[in-house]
Amino acid sequence: MIWLGEVGGLSADGFFRNVLMNGINEMIFIIRVGKNGGFYYDFLNHAAKKRTMLTEDTIGQSIQDVNPKETADFLTEKYRRVIETRDLVNYEDSYTSLSGIKYFETTLSPHYESNAAITHIIALVKDITKQKQNELEIHKSEMELKRNKLGYQLKNKPSEDHFRIIAENSNDLITMVNSRETIDYVSPSYHDVLGYDFNEYTGKHFLHHVHSDDEERVHNSFLHAVRTQTTWKEQFRQKHGNGHYIWCELRGSPVYDEYGEFKHMVVLSRNITLRKDYETQLRYMAYHDPLTGLPNRRYFIKHFTDYLKSIKNTEKRLSIIMMDLDQFKMINDRMGHDIGDKVIQEFGNRISRIIRKEDILARLGGDEFILMLPDIVSTEDAQKAGERIIRTLDGVWRVDDYEFQTTTSLGIVISSAGSAESARVILNCADEQLYKAKQAGKNNYKLCNFDYLNAQ
Repeated sequence: MIWLGEVGGLSADGFFRNVLMNGINEMIFIIRVGKNGGFYYDFLNHAAKKRTMLTEDTIGQSIQDVNPKETADFLTEKYRRVIETRDLVNYEDSYTSLSGIKYFETTLSPHYESNAAITHIIALVKDITKQKQNELEIHKSEMELKRNKLGYQLKNKPSEDHFRIIAENSNDLITMVNSRETIDYVSPSYHDVLGYDFNEYTGKHFLHHVHSDDEERVHNSFLHAVRTQTTWKEQFRQKHGNGHYIWCELRGSPVYDEYGEFKHMVVLSRNITLRKDYETQLRYMAYHDPLTGLPNRRYFIKHFTDYLKSIKNTEKRLSIIMMDLDQFKMINDRMGHDIGDKVIQEFGNRISRIIRKEDILARLGGDEFILMLPDIVSTEDAQKAGERIIRTLDGVWRVDDYEFQTTTSLGIVISSAGSAESARVILNCADEQLYKAKQAGKNNYKLCNFDYLNAQ
């Protein structure tokens, strides 16, 4: 079972665990990926248990055991997509309850072990029923306006009243944009969500206060929706009255007159900053080691491979240093795993303090770390870096009430320009050099000046 104290790297206290359990309205499911390819419930927070009627007895059961076949097949397809893409997967779903149709938005995030295998999938499920109901009501009102051939002018008083009642009682941001791309109407919720009065927006271009990095993308989506007569959806950052930016998600519906001419766009937006924060946290977890906070194997391999691609056909060189503690097993056996974890953390901290900003240090697993030194000029530079690491880790260590001495062994590789395919060869070479350093008596390094292009 995945340890909740590990989620987000906040193992020092139970704060994050308590937030997951009781502090948020969103449902959290942690699904274990079985060796047989099946998916098993490993954790449900309080909100998930309350809304689904699932209990602790569900833990350990497969999704096929717990859900109807149609639901289990649907979930399996989504979870497999996470495995295949190794990235976040978002989707919407609905079901009929005694109180009516419920709509949910789910974000699935992969969780990796040190060997880069996906062991768990974290599902964050948000109830978007109110938002969907607002969208349906807006759409219904727009269809009524369209049937009455009133379009943008909103001359039909009952329909106008219907629209404004919805807008004035909605927590979502409702915006009316005319054919000149300027704003004719914003709902009162603008004040609560963005901290601005409606006068700040009326008559302005609809991209007013949209983050400059998002403007072109949002504008292109707007034009595409008008041209193709389709609804559209975008996520973007919008400036708050306090000066900071919040994340919003919009859904826009173009409206046309009886001659097929575009009249206006009805845009429904909502604040999704909390969800984006969750996604950022989940993505961080996917690329970082929870114990040390350092990049993990997956992060390192990606950046290492990208760098090899970038220096192809150049004169640039790099160095890879693979390292581990020489007496780590003894520390774990004699002092316990809690002390062992603190030693691992201190190992990472000591090395982090002596490397350059552009260097990448990652934990591969256990007591094994790896360091990439880009733009190394000479073999001597790599040797000096290795010697500096050995000096930094040598000497007396004090962890809690324990005092001991430990050392490290290094495997160093120097390589010139290569390609993405050379990553595996270079890493294998570094691993071999580390093994030779261990065999030679530990507390030292072995170096290989390896040029991938000459190894073809």
